[in-house]
Amino acid sequence: MSELNDAIVKAVDRLGDELEQLSHRIHANPELGYQEVKAAGWLTEFLERHGFAVERGVAGVETAFRATLAMGDGPTIAILCEYDALPQIGHACGHN
Repeated sequence: MSELNDAIVKAVDRLGDELEQLSHRIHANPELGYQEVKAAGWLTEFLERHGFAVERGVAGVETAFRATLAMGDGPTIAILCEYDALPQIGHACGHN
């Protein structure tokens, strides 16, 4: 498992700058739940650029997607994202 952990750490390190820029881009453009069209587009473009097969409109939800990267035998990793803004609050949890 150590070899897998090393590979994950290297991938995150390699993509760190791009992931941070993507995070800032999503944060700077808040969208309400089920209206995250820009964010979903940017995320799916990023994933496709890095070899993932992307299925859009999952479960009949326009902004839902599933991205798959088949690498053969090994563990399956799932990442679930929640990044919609709250009405009249934006991205914040209510702190002033």
